[in-house]
Amino acid sequence: SEWCLRLPSAALGIASLPLLYAVGVRLGGRVVGLSATALLTFSSYHLHYSQEARMYALLAAAAIGFALAGLRLAEAPSPRRTLALAFAGALLLYSHPFGVPYFASIAAAVAVFGCDW
Repeated sequence: SEWCLRLPSAALGIASLPLLYAVGVRLGGRVVGLSATALLTFSSYHLHYSQEARMYALLAAAAIGFALAGLRLAEAPSPRRTLALAFAGALLLYSHPFGVPYFASIAAAVAVFGCDW
């Protein structure tokens, strides 16, 4: 049914919110995390694509998850965090053709800046 087709996108759109909060907290603190999450929550594009039966919500969740995994690995390297980064990166690359430039830009930003803020 239509409901079953749209449910994964809705779940991934909702899952993007705590992931973005975690990235924001790591980058700039609690206020940045809450602000970024609020902006994503009320973004008309995010709401629209979280209701479609396409891969756009997966792309957003995978990109945010890849950024979070990269930041966590830069903070304290471990095999478990490396595996999480590899999983999120593979999911990002396989979710959409635009996953490739997202992967490259997020990987470059994490490699250059790391967590030395």
